[in-house]
Amino acid sequence: MSVRFHMLRAVFVAAVLAFSSCREAVRDGEETPVRVRLVAEETSVVPGGALHLGVVVDLAEGWHVYWRGRSDSGAPLEIRVDGPDGCEAGETLWPAPERLVSPGGILDHVYREDALVIVPFRVREDFSFGDLAEFRCTARWVACREACVAGTDTAALVLPVSRAGEQASLSSEAGLFRRTRPSIPVPLPDTLPGVRARWEDDRFVVRAGEDDRVVFFPAADCGELADPIADAVSDRGLLALRFRRTESGVGPASGVIEIRNNARGPAAFYEVNSALTEDWASD
Repeated sequence: MSVRFHMLRAVFVAAVLAFSSCREAVRDGEETPVRVRLVAEETSVVPGGALHLGVVVDLAEGWHVYWRGRSDSGAPLEIRVDGPDGCEAGETLWPAPERLVSPGGILDHVYREDALVIVPFRVREDFSFGDLAEFRCTARWVACREACVAGTDTAALVLPVSRAGEQASLSSEAGLFRRTRPSIPVPLPDTLPGVRARWEDDRFVVRAGEDDRVVFFPAADCGELADPIADAVSDRGLLALRFRRTESGVGPASGVIEIRNNARGPAAFYEVNSALTEDWASD
């Protein structure tokens, strides 16, 4: 398919979302398809320690929201968590999405089930905020089923402050964090047993076990893929991502790789951000 086709399709999708199926917001009194809750893995805030908060995105049946990476339609979920002075937020940890292919060759990367987005905090040793610390989150989303709707939701959480040096116990929500962490991508190691990822000409190739399922989820800054619907998933352990050459060159291959042992076994998720260099091209 030509670049012109992809451009026209993007314009068409944007027009459909803007003028026909996507309302600007949920009306007052109308049931919303998305609700958020703010939860904590620990039961208290400990000066000098770590704190892990999570934004639970509760979806009504049949609805989906969009991952922060590339999609052909919709807009990515936006989450912000604020805490009191002395609690500094780290990098937000997003679980891997799933592919959603719709009629017309539309490829999106979405959450179709309730998701937990983890926000780690570092608490300063001199933190002193009385007996309670309040955290607030805001989530902006576009949710779709047959039609799409945009909305915003907020949540708050109040935690007690322990003495410095105390060990905070785990909360009743700790199991949710434990179940989510395996789906949080980690950087792809330079050497990973049974897995090899490298550029071969204008293709980024991932080789795993011959019966492994390999899926690629492109990040927002990923280079232009020639055919992401066909190229970005394989049940044979070999993924060959073809890239189009643009004015800025080829690539980068930026996104998340899912490798599932024996196609139906447990999955592992890895972040990759690899640029095509002359060394790669000639290797």
